[in-house]
Amino acid sequence: MTNGQELISKAVSDRECSEITELIKKNKMSEADDIIDEYEEWHSSDGNSFQTLKTVFGTEYVVEINSDCEPVVLGKLYDLMEDLVIEVEMGDDCEKDFRNLSEKEQAEVIKTAEHYGELFAADRAEFFKTAHQPVRFRLDGKFDSSLYCFRADGNIGIIASVDDDPVFKSVIVTLLSVSKGGDTEKKFVPVAQSFYRHFADVKQI
Repeated sequence: MTNGQELISKAVSDRECSEITELIKKNKMSEADDIIDEYEEWHSSDGNSFQTLKTVFGTEYVVEINSDCEPVVLGKLYDLMEDLVIEVEMGDDCEKDFRNLSEKEQAEVIKTAEHYGELFAADRAEFFKTAHQPVRFRLDGKFDSSLYCFRADGNIGIIASVDDDPVFKSVIVTLLSVSKGGDTEKKFVPVAQSFYRHFADVKQI
């Protein structure tokens, strides 16, 4: 059985711990607008602690470097998922197309979005079997895009962003495009460009 200290040493590298510690210290002395809340695959809601998912011996854990700059394991992702919340949101550009669907089709889109949100949290390998990125983007030179294509029953193509928040035990699926037929991949780049328009630097990779 893996003890806590061994688990932390396997999950968090010395480099990550050192660099995030410096980032937390810097954030504590920074104005609100200057706080950095992203570091590689680590995320923060307030700049004072950072969380991420780490796989150790085949099990996914939610790991945190807390406000005291100490690495801790918050728990197994599977256990934490008991209270998991899947939030489905609607992008402004998607609302009209969504309203043009029948009530049955709308329900199917929401059901599919929730399903992929659950897969994203519980089984990334299964998620990537049917959700894909026709084009990947690098945002401001350090963030990877979170846009994916997948399909709902009735040949409805969906483009959505899928993002997890381990702190609040939630996965947010934001619908950006829903359409019948096979033109989803053709729409992917313009949808992504519109969604990421507030980033200073968006590059295809």
